[in-house]
Amino acid sequence: MLKKTVFKRVLLVLTVTIICLVALDQFGQQVLLSRNNADAEYPSQSDYRESYERSVQWLISNQDNLGDDNIWLSWMVQEAIRLTGDERAVPIVQKGVHRLQSEQNPKALSFLFFPEYYDPATQEDKLQAALKFSLNYYWINFRKHYEQMALYGVTGDTRMLPLGSIPEQFDIGFCELGKELIENKACTTHHLLGLMFVERNGNCPEGIDCKTLIAELQDHIVGQLETRPLVEDVYLQRVLMLLLTGAEERVKPVWLRRVLDYQFKDNGWMNYHLLWQLSDGMCIGLGSHGRSDRIPSLVRCRSNFHTTAQGMLISAYMLNEESG
Repeated sequence: MLKKTVFKRVLLVLTVTIICLVALDQFGQQVLLSRNNADAEYPSQSDYRESYERSVQWLISNQDNLGDDNIWLSWMVQEAIRLTGDERAVPIVQKGVHRLQSEQNPKALSFLFFPEYYDPATQEDKLQAALKFSLNYYWINFRKHYEQMALYGVTGDTRMLPLGSIPEQFDIGFCELGKELIENKACTTHHLLGLMFVERNGNCPEGIDCKTLIAELQDHIVGQLETRPLVEDVYLQRVLMLLLTGAEERVKPVWLRRVLDYQFKDNGWMNYHLLWQLSDGMCIGLGSHGRSDRIPSLVRCRSNFHTTAQGMLISAYMLNEESG
């Protein structure tokens, strides 16, 4: 009899605890959603300038330890340089491109995105080598889907159209096909990135309405921003892709404000949503790179290149908008 009574009490305590945790989680999510969609004033030009300056300082301070040869991060820094005219980060782009220039490395295709860093006397040879790489069926099938589309967008070489996942990416439902999305929160933004290069270079295939496809992807991203309030890496990516594809009027002031507010004290951005900073260099955070959006994780308090490059370009874009 006593055992049954104890068991019932333990079961009751566990049940009440679970109910309380679920209620607390739901309350926390509602608070985040409310803050994420609240009315707010646009950040000022001085806010963007301060944020941009801090991001440049982070890049300069960490240039020898970036540890990421992602071509798109160098491209983002290069875009920020182009928008602001600030050349302090040029050496960082040069280092990034240099890491990608190996003839044995298929990322020699960086030539297509950074031709200004190559000797003009060898540009034609480099272009032909890059095109040869991009037309290799076996190679392109191992590239990320957005890289495949971006390469087609830059070259306009119609021989690439049947290769890899390029045909499927001219369908709005690409990220729902299951081939590129297993809870991949960045699929839609990556899809839009590839199409952006297609549209920018006037290489939309005959019979495809790229403008409508881009507008529909922008709709999806706005919906994601409205309903997924964690200021993690992909949050910045969503804001950035709306800006880069001409939908800046759809970016709520509060989203821009939150991007700036979550710039960490080391001057960069971390790839997860910061909840608390502990005293031993560790933080409690949510989301990003396999971590749960609902269960807090113990992570190092450290900004990274991937998120910081995106934050830097957001600030540079908005500075350019203000000055223009």
